[in-house]
This record gives sequence, C-alpha cells and structure tokens, in this order.
Amino acid sequence: MTSLFQRTTGSALVLLIFSVSAQAQDKTPISLLALDALVVPNQEATVKVKFERADDKGKAIPVSGEPLQLLSEGRVVERAVTDAKGLAEFHVTPKAKGASSLTVRTAASARVTAEGRATVAAWEYRNPVLAVEFGALKKDVTADEPAVDAADELGKLTLFYYHLLYVVSAPDPAFDEFEVSTTARQWLAAHRFPPGFILVVPPTAGAFGSKLDQLRAIGWSGLKTGVGRSRQFAETFLERRLEAVMVPEPPKGDQLKKAKIAKQWKEVRRNF
Repeated sequence: MTSLFQRTTGSALVLLIFSVSAQAQDKTPISLLALDALVVPNQEATVKVKFERADDKGKAIPVSGEPLQLLSEGRVVERAVTDAKGLAEFHVTPKAKGASSLTVRTAASARVTAEGRATVAAWEYRNPVLAVEFGALKKDVTADEPAVDAADELGKLTLFYYHLLYVVSAPDPAFDEFEVSTTARQWLAAHRFPPGFILVVPPTAGAFGSKLDQLRAIGWSGLKTGVGRSRQFAETFLERRLEAVMVPEPPKGDQLKKAKIAKQWKEVRRNF
C-alpha cells in the first residue's frame, strides 16, 4: 500500500487545533492528545503530541521517555519519543489534497499503552473555508444541547464546497489548548457535526481577529465568511470587509447593519 505521507524533518506550519484522548489498557487514567496541522499539499506538517496521566489526586503528570508511533492507513510513517514535559513531534508531508486521519499510539516497548487520533489537512490556499463560532452551534449559550438543524446544515455546506474552521473561545486565560480542543471535539462528534478544525483562541478582545489576520496573511485567502452568534464574532469579519452571518437572530441591540441574519440554522444556506 502506498502511503499518503513521506517522512520529513525541519520546521512546520501548524495552524489549527484538534485533540484526542485515550485510556491505558491497565485502566490508569491517561491521555494521548494531538494538535492537528493544516498545510498545502507537499508541504511539511508537524503533529504535536502531549502524553500525560493523572495521579491519585487527579493532577496531570507528563509521561516522559515513551516511544510513540504515527500511523497512516495502518502503516507506521514516523516515530518520536516524549520529552520531560510529555511532548513529542511527528513530521510528515501530505502528497495529495485532502484531510487524512492518522493514529497516534504508544510503541510496543512503551511502559503504558494508549492510542489517539489526529488529522493532517492539505488544502489549497484558495479553497473556501467557513469559520463557525462554537457558541452558535448550541441551542443557547448556557446549554449543552445543539441547535436544531445546525449539524445537518453544516453537513450540506461542506458536502461539495466549504472546509470548516470551528472557532472556540477558551474559558480562561490559563487555558490548555489540548483540553479545550478535546472537549469541543468530543461534543461535535457526539452530536454528529461534520469534520472540521478547531481553532482555540484566548478569551480576550481581538484575539480571534489577530488570528484571522495571521491566517489570511500566510495565504489562506479562502477564509472569507463567518457564521456566529455573538456581535463580536460578526464584527471581526465585517471590520475586514468580509461576510458575516448571525444565527440565531440576535436582539435588536446586537444586530449589525451589514451582517446577514438567519433566524434559525435552516436559513443559513440562503445567505451564501
């Protein structure tokens, strides 16, 4: 079987965040978490991994010196060893356009056994990317229930056209991007939302705007549209002369003149 990846070395462009968790076979609470990478085809990507376990009091402790493997289609494409902080990096180069789901696991010689997953996406810079505010996917900002039709409508938008960038605001300044990503990813999967990349941003004003500017400056010109609930999210796009759709319909005091309005998710596609 021909692998979609080749081994590489050197620096990498890591843009979007996704993480996965696992549990050791001996039932010791353990997490093998990874950050997704976004690159263009034939460009090197880095998959960053965090390996930790919980002590008797539930405190996270790095698992250091453990050999790990990165697999594509069941074939080992790269190896790494965790450092003193429980961190490791894999370097791969996607040869073709598309998103590939990879497996991260401990090697046979490791003291504990764990497995997780990560995604490397190879998109062209001009591919259309739709940014979606995570809070807009829920029935209301305080509930855990998904908004009616949100998953189905996003699925239709991604079927032939858009790639998805889920924008998650961290709960506090001292956030752990691995943990925030894990929680968001598990919720999305549980409610059958289409695959996408999770971008975790600090809970400070202008944080997402700065990241959006950075992504577009790098070359991701297809990131032109945002769908969100909050006024701040919509303003981030409008201030840059990009498109913004607000869903559900906000109170009159939060409506923006140039933003498109969808009363419910069933109406979102009409605005594209």
